[in-house]
Amino acid sequence: MLKISNILFVAILVWSVLMTPSCSLQNPEKNVVYPSCAHRPNNPRINIRTTAENFGTIPPCRGQFVIYINKNSNVRSLNLSMTYFNSDNELLSEENIRVKLEASQNGMYQKEVNLIQISDEKCWNILISIQAMTCFLDDGTVVDCPEIRIIPPEVFHSILIDDNSLTVCRAD
Repeated sequence: MLKISNILFVAILVWSVLMTPSCSLQNPEKNVVYPSCAHRPNNPRINIRTTAENFGTIPPCRGQFVIYINKNSNVRSLNLSMTYFNSDNELLSEENIRVKLEASQNGMYQKEVNLIQISDEKCWNILISIQAMTCFLDDGTVVDCPEIRIIPPEVFHSILIDDNSLTVCRAD
C-alpha cells in the first residue's frame, strides 16, 4: 500500500510540474516585477489600482483603473496610451484616454476610469501595457509625471508600464 501511495504522489507531482507553465503568460518580458515602493508619505506619486466586474473571472472583461494622487502634487490630468493583450500575447485592443483628476473629501485628487470592454476574455487573462503617459497641470501645461505606484490586488494578469521615462514601483 505504501508503494502505491508513493507512486501516486510522484505521478501527481510530475503532472503538476508539467501543467504549471501552461497556466501563465509565456512571454517573460511581459511578467515584470516592479520593486517595492519606498515609504514617502509627502511626496507625490500616481497610484493605480484596478477593479473589474465579477473580480475579473467571467467574460466579458469590464475593468476600471482607480487613479489617485496626493494633494502635494500639481498634476491634475493624464493622458494614457494603452494596449491590451491576451495570454497568447495577441493584441486585443488599443485605447487612448484622458483622465481629469477630481478633488475628493480625503484630500486626494482621483478618478475612476472605465476601460474598454473586451468580449470573450476574462480580465485575469489580460495584460494592460501603458505605452505612454503624459501629465498635465490644471492649465494644461505638460509636466514630468511623478513615480507610478501599482497597487495589488490586480484583477488583470498584469500591468506593464512601457514608457521608459516613468519610474514605477509596486505597493506591498
